[in-house]
Amino acid sequence: MQATTRGTSQLLKPEGEWKEYPTGAAYRCEMYVVQEGDGFVAAAALPGVTGRGATESAALEEARKAAAESIRAHKGAGRDIPWARREPRAGEALRVIVVEV
Repeated sequence: MQATTRGTSQLLKPEGEWKEYPTGAAYRCEMYVVQEGDGFVAAAALPGVTGRGATESAALEEARKAAAESIRAHKGAGRDIPWARREPRAGEALRVIVVEV
């Protein structure tokens, strides 16, 4: 099972499948984090969703907020969420977070 932020590891499934949780308000989201210059960039497995910060945690928090907005927009428009899962690239760390919407 992958590490999580915000103490929500009990929501994750070890096989890594994408799943909407029973309340419809939380999603398991993979983030790919890399150090760039004097900060970090986190890119979600959701097209166009990124976050930057001085620390890894700050970058993940910015990406979490952007992911929540993107998910709400897709759901509000009646569209499927376009997850774009992939293997981490060289130099990237994979992190798994729970995004509440």
